[in-house]
Amino acid sequence: MKSTKIAARRVIQAGATFAALGALSIATALPAAADADVVGWAYATAGEGGLGEASTYVTPKGESSSESNAFSGALDDYLVIDASTSARVDANGSTSTVTVNSAKIQLTADDIDKILEGIEETPEPSPEPSPSETPDEDADGDETDGGAEDGNTDGGAGDGTGEGGNEGGGDTDPSTGEGETGTTEPSPSPSAPETDETDEADEVTAETATVELTEEDTELTANGDEIVFQATVSGASVSTTYGWNGQPSYGFNKGNISVDVNTVGGDIAVVNDQGADTSVELGYDWDDAFNALLLDITIPATDEQAGLTGGYALGLTYASYGVASDNGGDNGNGGDKGDGDDKKPEQGRDTDNLTKPQPKPAEALPTTGSPIGGLIAAGAAIAAGGGAAAYLARRKKTAVEAPAEENDN
Repeated sequence: MKSTKIAARRVIQAGATFAALGALSIATALPAAADADVVGWAYATAGEGGLGEASTYVTPKGESSSESNAFSGALDDYLVIDASTSARVDANGSTSTVTVNSAKIQLTADDIDKILEGIEETPEPSPEPSPSETPDEDADGDETDGGAEDGNTDGGAGDGTGEGGNEGGGDTDPSTGEGETGTTEPSPSPSAPETDETDEADEVTAETATVELTEEDTELTANGDEIVFQATVSGASVSTTYGWNGQPSYGFNKGNISVDVNTVGGDIAVVNDQGADTSVELGYDWDDAFNALLLDITIPATDEQAGLTGGYALGLTYASYGVASDNGGDNGNGGDKGDGDDKKPEQGRDTDNLTKPQPKPAEALPTTGSPIGGLIAAGAAIAAGGGAAAYLARRKKTAVEAPAEENDN
């Protein structure tokens, strides 16, 4: 009987131990509860923004979100890119990446001239009409209207003549009635041969202009359309990460650069611009890290042609670490982080408020100065020649005046 009690007790203990182990394993397998007071966010885009965007929502620590995208197309008339973007928030923090599979820039001589013209042109404000001009226009309009009214009134004499002719039954003087009527009606017949002669003259002129094209004009057109600089960038990338420890990190790979055509001595370089900033939005204090992939281009100046320098943004990446603000709730940006079950974390951020690294601005490079140096040298030679001539003239005058003084003595 005693042995039976001991066996039953051991069975109960073993069952309790098994149940405890099962509960512990289940608790270990369950994901950690999300921390709504600490959040992450990531964003990536091609170009300067809005192209192939990839963005996460404001993700509490313990949750995850991700998105990927791509863009293939022209950034402007001279640059075409193919890029992929990705953004994610996971157990390591927030990470965003932009990879440029290829970026091809192509410039002709005409393209360089257009860029230089765009740099040199400054928009002028449109002149506003002065007060004195407005009455003149009104006056002109009044005169026109008055003329029409005068035509109706003064022309009544002609109308009266016509009416008189109708009333008189043909007794009206033909010189006052029919003569005036014949004068006011233009005859269209002479204009037809003049139009034919004009068209024939235009055709002859067009044919002559086509025949008289010179070789110099053809060479200028060919040179303008000729590609003078062409380069391709492949495999360049930037990334930004903000870990849950509150520390940012950056990645940069300049990729490979191949220059296919370069008759102007141009240079191209892939660089990055990274940094961090702070902001307050959606009820969180944000630490925002950014990393930009930039393309710098330089076309050196020559003796006859000005050069240029400038750049493009190939991609931008952002990773952010947010902590619930002390004031909480709505911070004036239309966001409310909420509490408990009322929280709606699947919301994005306003990218217009983020710090945006800018590419190198377009600037014109002046000519190297050899023609200017030649002009300076020519001016110096002229000045030296003038000085020598003045010196010789003075010596000649002195030599003439000396014998005259001796004769006077």
